[in-house]
Amino acid sequence: MSNPFDLLGNDVEDATIVAPLPPKEIVKHTTSSKKSDVPPPSADPSRANKNRPKPTGNEAALKDRNGGRKNNKARDAPAETTDAKKTSHAARRATDRQSRSGKVDTDKKVRQGWGDNKKEVSDEAAAEADAAAEIEADKATEETPVSNKKSLQDYLNENNSSEFNKAPSAKKVDQLENAELLVKKEEVYAEPTKVKNLKSKQLKSKQYLDFDVSFADDQSAAKPRKFDNNKGGPKRGGKPKASKNAGEQKPAVNAKNFPSLA
Repeated sequence: MSNPFDLLGNDVEDATIVAPLPPKEIVKHTTSSKKSDVPPPSADPSRANKNRPKPTGNEAALKDRNGGRKNNKARDAPAETTDAKKTSHAARRATDRQSRSGKVDTDKKVRQGWGDNKKEVSDEAAAEADAAAEIEADKATEETPVSNKKSLQDYLNENNSSEFNKAPSAKKVDQLENAELLVKKEEVYAEPTKVKNLKSKQLKSKQYLDFDVSFADDQSAAKPRKFDNNKGGPKRGGKPKASKNAGEQKPAVNAKNFPSLA
């Protein structure tokens, strides 16, 4: 018997009923814009661009499958972190003042700067000849001394003969006969149709009024009035006094008492 579980029997009474198949897994189509490193199934590796630049920097670190914390745990630390050769302090100090630019002076440059050994004899002869010529020139100047003295008459004659001290001479102008004076006239291209009249403003002028003033008063000067502080009120234990000015009459109003404008 190939299947030992057939002895237990089947729960399904009807043998014609087919068991349902497991559900098919449905994968949702992604809409993400992120690029995946897996090439599409229709890509042809033989037609791929071989000169495509490789990623660098952070992009290379993200796409590196061998990197990461999990992979680095299984790796050993490098024995040397730098590729430079280890040199001693004495070796570095010996080459500290040497030129590291790689430029070297050529033989021509050395000859032009310090002199050529092959032309040393001719250069010495030329130097001796120049020295002898200078000595002879010095002797000639010593034998014929130059006098810096000058007489007053020579100085005046020299100043008068100079171009800067010459008196300016008047230029002669030929007289012109039947000459006409040319006066430039303004040309009017378009004559105005209307002439604008400018209104002149009247200047303000001050007017002065002359009049004589005379004051006249025929009546005598009025006597000064006396004021009584107890006027209108009785004193203690007595009758009020009558005022002295009660019988005086007021002056009449007359036009003669006022100034006249003549």
